[in-house]
Amino acid sequence: MHDKGHYRVRKRELVLKDILTIRDKHKANCFMFGEDCFPPPILAALSNDLSDVTPPLSWQREVRFDKAFSAELIHRLARAGCRNLVFGLESYSSRLLSAMNKGTSHVGIDRILEYCRRSLIAFNLQLFFGFPSSSSPQRLLISVIMRLAVVDELKDQVRRRVAAERLDWKAERATFISDKVSQRTRVAYDRALGLLEAWLTTHKLTPSNLTPRDANDFIRELRGRQGREGKPPDADAVRLVVSVCSSFFTFLERRDATI
Repeated sequence: MHDKGHYRVRKRELVLKDILTIRDKHKANCFMFGEDCFPPPILAALSNDLSDVTPPLSWQREVRFDKAFSAELIHRLARAGCRNLVFGLESYSSRLLSAMNKGTSHVGIDRILEYCRRSLIAFNLQLFFGFPSSSSPQRLLISVIMRLAVVDELKDQVRRRVAAERLDWKAERATFISDKVSQRTRVAYDRALGLLEAWLTTHKLTPSNLTPRDANDFIRELRGRQGREGKPPDADAVRLVVSVCSSFFTFLERRDATI
């Protein structure tokens, strides 16, 4: 429990009760524990309890390279259902580990990871990039990556602008609708796209520069739109329009890829 920057460790038996309650209520059999849920000593004791749970649970946990993680403890975690450990490695550089005050070393890191391999526990290693005392080559690499990302974004903007200039809305709309077998389906699709086209025109937008926020606005206005009988459309009618528009944009993406 957390209160004004201070933590109160929850009793192990209550933690186990919480886990079993969630399992029974929500039919959950896979759990993820945060790093500060409980320290290694409590984790070790809780593992004994989890080992007796039937059917067995599967779980993973965020952890540090704590010296308390012995071969015996890691093996105990595996028997208790631990399938993955997420380590905050941050860096494998001794100099950076010292600058971060991580309190660990190559020897300790390699030892714990080897214990995981022996016990068949998978692991993820989280890394930091751009730490203030990183060396010049590291800073150069980060700078290059950032520049490439900017170049990719600019190229994507150019591609979208070119696609917008080439897009013939009426022709693409007709092509999209033409392969629908049923006349009723073609009419429904044409009406849905007509609503979208009217909305885009009103808001001075095009299909190529439509953003997720714009799409949300369209759906929101669609739900509040008055129908012929003066009533807003029902949920099924809204879902139909959204489904048709979504399919149309997928169609445009495929067509754009062939340009």
